[in-house]
Amino acid sequence: MIDIERIKARAEAATPIMLVGAMVSKNNAEFLKSAKGDVLALIAEVERLESEKDEAREIVKEIIALDAKHNTTLLEIQTAGKNTISQNKQLESEVEQLQEKYDHLETRYNILFTAFNKEIAETERLQSELATVTAERDAAVGDMKVSYKCCICKDYELCCKTPNMTPKCGINYLNFKWRGERSE
Repeated sequence: MIDIERIKARAEAATPIMLVGAMVSKNNAEFLKSAKGDVLALIAEVERLESEKDEAREIVKEIIALDAKHNTTLLEIQTAGKNTISQNKQLESEVEQLQEKYDHLETRYNILFTAFNKEIAETERLQSELATVTAERDAAVGDMKVSYKCCICKDYELCCKTPNMTPKCGINYLNFKWRGERSE
């Protein structure tokens, strides 16, 4: 079962990232930019479908109860000898109406259930894709330690721009600290 609340909390807590110096295609950038909104929209749709499914189940319960009531009433009429043609026709008509309503609700429930399962599959696909994008981002940050050195280090201003200062990170950049995303 998908933990919608945890997914929702992660999506709401997510903040935009900026990959400085990384080559990101326009499609990937658009995807990353809209991922949070898409995930929240999918969560809202799943919650809406769950609500409709619950509502449909309640309606089906009411129909079943009404059908049982009509069946009991019909039995009482027959037992008491009051089974008239007009009463039978009325009850048959009501049962037919209830059956039609039940059939309609059953069809609607099946459609909603199928849509709900599709939403679950899409959510799982998006979670997998998010995990991949997160891993790629983490790898990119790791690559920055090797490729960009001082200009993106947190201590760049203090370390490298101060006259007569030896870089803190050392020759192998072992003390490199990424300065984080740039604020625009």
